[in-house]
Amino acid sequence: MIRPNNGDIKVYVFEDCDSMRPEHQNALLKLIEEPADYLRFVFTCENTSVIPETVLSRVTEYEVPDTPVKECEQALLDGGVDGKQARELSEMFAGNIGKCKAVLEGGGEAALIETARKAAEALGKRDGFGLSAALAEKTGRAEFSRVMEYLSLMIRDALAVKFGGEAEFFGKAESKKIAGSFAEEEIMNMLDTAHEIAKNEIYNLNLLLTGAYFVSRVLGG
Repeated sequence: MIRPNNGDIKVYVFEDCDSMRPEHQNALLKLIEEPADYLRFVFTCENTSVIPETVLSRVTEYEVPDTPVKECEQALLDGGVDGKQARELSEMFAGNIGKCKAVLEGGGEAALIETARKAAEALGKRDGFGLSAALAEKTGRAEFSRVMEYLSLMIRDALAVKFGGEAEFFGKAESKKIAGSFAEEEIMNMLDTAHEIAKNEIYNLNLLLTGAYFVSRVLGG
């Protein structure tokens, strides 16, 4: 590492560490185990559950709160986003400006939502093979986690529809299909299973097995 040109320390910022491959995360571990006195590291990520415990145990974790929904909406409006879309996205992502912008820009985030929609469509048809295939599309742990997050939002919308409410997230048609195909208790079980996966970090072990576990829990086979 290069010593600082000015001042006593040099700071290195590593963004989106939850999207790194395991071998790169292991390289981080070697880097932070015994750093030089003049070095400081800042790591950013959205999902710490995909970061190895060996790395987390050597850093201090700070949670950055999302922007209030109204402020997020105003920021999107200031950026030229249509009023209705700005309001819907702000509420959908609970004030997370980064996620709102990622969806608006398309690319990777839009692809993750599309994968989640495929999974929701298969779920609404009780198609275990289609659901497994959709969940297997993303081979990275961070990507898989985001797909599950978006799928959970669609399942949540299905539950809202079941209770007479409206679907709010992308994939409204898929959510309504799930609501029409399953009982309330079954939909709640889907949400519980998705939360169990996130809480217990099952996807850190094997993504294919995690997908199979989800399918077996929600479709019973």
